[in-house]
Amino acid sequence: MSESQLLRLEYAERFFGFGPIDNEGCWSAPIWLIGIEHGSPVTYPEGARLDLDARVRAWRACGATELTDLAEYSASYVCAQRWLGPSPNIQATYGKLIHLVFGFFGIEQDQDLIRWYQGMRLGRTHGEVAIIERSALPSRSIREWHLHEWFGGRDEEDCKRLLGGRAERIRERIEACSPLAVISYGGEDPKWPQASGSVVRHVCSPTARLPEASNEGFAGVGEGIRQELSSEKRARLDHMKREILEDWRVDRCRFHLESPRP
Repeated sequence: MSESQLLRLEYAERFFGFGPIDNEGCWSAPIWLIGIEHGSPVTYPEGARLDLDARVRAWRACGATELTDLAEYSASYVCAQRWLGPSPNIQATYGKLIHLVFGFFGIEQDQDLIRWYQGMRLGRTHGEVAIIERSALPSRSIREWHLHEWFGGRDEEDCKRLLGGRAERIRERIEACSPLAVISYGGEDPKWPQASGSVVRHVCSPTARLPEASNEGFAGVGEGIRQELSSEKRARLDHMKREILEDWRVDRCRFHLESPRP
């Protein structure tokens, strides 16, 4: 393999997404959102290769860790910058997932607050949510992977090897880190383990044309998971909720944002 192919392969095997990691290397967010793959803005082979190489450079600039900070990553990967900041446009998938997160924390579903949370806390190393992908390879579909060009792969064989190895790593992390909730979305249910009381759910794609893919449907999933937790765990979430809302109040004044509804 060439050096570029080796770097792409390392990225495909070791980069899992965005969120906090503690000093012992544990993925420490209380709620994990696990998707199928990173979306890609391009489909043609040369554009897909350039997009992948841009992501590899961004990941390495962040330290090449399993999880990294979404904003730090986006400082190098410019395609993601439009979804960040104190008042960005709401990205279709992120917006639905935040409705779920707010239901989980018991936060009111306010659009300005959702916009701020997406741009300032989602997938951040100081945040409460890990955004994890079963595949690190950017694509609109697994059928559009170009593994031979990207790192000398044999498409079907290496697809299975990459996805199988990553799925096993995610299972190991769930069992070692015991998040409060693990929610996978889109595709088939990967049946993640329920480690140490973790609540595990599988939901439809946020962009599906289904009644359950509404904002209310995703919020209801989060609310239902919250009710399954012990009072001690809900108290932990309430403490985090207060921190989130306090940060929102500070940034609301700092950036002259709209107030959440009373």
